[in-house]
Amino acid sequence: MESRSLNERRSLESAGNMEPALPWYWKRVNLFEGIEDDCCRAFFASTEKHEYVKGRHILFANDPGSRILYLSRGLVKIYSLSEYGEATIHWFCVPGEVFGMGGITCSPYQMIFAQSVEQSCVYAMTRPKFEEFIKTYPQLSLNVIKLMGARLRLACDTVSELASQRVDRRLARQLLRLAENCGHKKNGGIELRAHITHQEFANMIGSCRQTVTATLQDFRDRGLIDMVGRCIIILATDELRELGEGAQQPYMRMNIRVGSAVENAKAGRGRIAPTLARQSWRDR
Repeated sequence: MESRSLNERRSLESAGNMEPALPWYWKRVNLFEGIEDDCCRAFFASTEKHEYVKGRHILFANDPGSRILYLSRGLVKIYSLSEYGEATIHWFCVPGEVFGMGGITCSPYQMIFAQSVEQSCVYAMTRPKFEEFIKTYPQLSLNVIKLMGARLRLACDTVSELASQRVDRRLARQLLRLAENCGHKKNGGIELRAHITHQEFANMIGSCRQTVTATLQDFRDRGLIDMVGRCIIILATDELRELGEGAQQPYMRMNIRVGSAVENAKAGRGRIAPTLARQSWRDR
């Protein structure tokens, strides 16, 4: 399907003929949405409260997968480390969400790192107790399924975008996701609460720091964002969204032409000898 202009999208969305541009799984999922008060009171009565200062680690990858953690206040960075020590941020946990989900997937370890980005309040519950609550309160279990489904869809999007999208489009979509996840309105724009380095952006979208720096500067020159140190403010959400939903890239169409050449060769109409320029997936 060919990409539509921004005005066409707005008309279709307002008429109800098209889904909203932002996927549902980009939005925050509150564990207690639609939950009765007695469930909330019982939940917190079965937890231990912990306060974490900015920069302190809450979980390490080799911690036992025996706890489920609920974020009541603050912001928590969820990430993993490569064998070379490079950090890849998977998402930012916001108030109302749970993390440390290794506990309910029967993993012996948490497998991820969790670090407080700002002063945070966390409630910890043992895995058996959390499983008991899921069995007792159906709406709670549905919310957990929705949360885990959203994170799975985000992971699928990341893999798909790495294989098929250019850096500017991947970065635009990542900024929009972060705006939904941990952004707040400020001076007519959306400021990201998480201050992410260019190298961290590069690891998130599968690029290199130099390319990310150049792309962010291009976004700034075009008036899409503003940058003050490591703080990013999104100024033109609709334009950034249109960029993130851009048309299919030329190298994808090239693959279709090669496929046609294969069919021609099978039909005896010529010999195939395609010479395709190799392009680093980190620089697309």
